Amino acid sequence: MDARVRQFHQEALEGLNKNTPKQISTLRRFLHRNQDHRFEEGEKNRLFNAVQTFYQLYDSDKARQQELVLPLVEDCLKMPYNVFSSKHKKTFLKMYSATS
Repeated sequence: MDARVRQFHQEALEGLNKNTPKQISTLRRFLHRNQDHRFEEGEKNRLFNAVQTFYQLYDSDKARQQELVLPLVEDCLKMPYNVFSSKHKKTFLKMYSATS
């Protein structure tokens, strides 16, 4: 599981490219399928950083941010606490309110 989380984190750090929308979609599916998994703290932080990086990549294009990243942030807010901590969810809530 850790290798897949590292891959998501690395893909987010690569920046915008033609595969970014697909990567966001894949991350959403991964979170849905693995929401019962108990992630370690490092994995939680990498997933959080990946979402945060995707959010920042589309910061200049609000329309694309709402189309691609807002559903990801909504899904993150719905995840149980074994996926994202309350500190992470507070940040997601700020992202959500700034985008919507």
